[in-house]
This record gives sequence, structure tokens and C-alpha cells, in this order.
Amino acid sequence: MPKTIYDDRYGVFLHVLRKAREDSGRRQADVAAALRLGQATVSKIETGERRIDVIELTAYCEAIGTQLSAFIIELERELGRHPSGSQRRSATKRK
Repeated sequence: MPKTIYDDRYGVFLHVLRKAREDSGRRQADVAAALRLGQATVSKIETGERRIDVIELTAYCEAIGTQLSAFIIELERELGRHPSGSQRRSATKRK
């Protein structure tokens, strides 16, 4: 199975993740403090340089004051709007 970070859907995930934080009124530094991470790590998560697992996603959602289920609903909504949800990104792949 190809790495999902090269899938267009991962870009949608990152967009929803960043938008959820911005909509919460929290800065990356706020989220970093709540998660006991550096702000640069939160930035790397939001740009796709660093992947997060479902447990980390749950903590991220808690840090921005939202439920994981609400985040997933918004993610599914955005994925449904995405014209090519299953296509791989054609841009240069990050390693």
C-alpha cells in the first residue's frame, strides 16, 4: 500500500486539521503547549512533514476544543467535495 502522505486525501486531511485549529481561535503555540510539544512540531504536523496517529489526533482535537467525531464528520464532508479523492499527488514527494 502506498504511503497516504502522497495521496490527495492527505492534503484534505491537513487542510481540515489546520482549519479546525484556526476556527477554534487557537494558535499553533497554544496547541503545542497543550500537547507539550514545540510549536515547530505542530507546524510540521499541519504541513505534513510529520504524521500523527489516531491517538495523537484525538489529543490534537482535545487541545483545540473539539471532539474527534466532529473532526471526522468535517473531514468526510471535505473528502466528499474533493474531485479526486483517490488520486495520488503528482507533486514532488516528501520523504
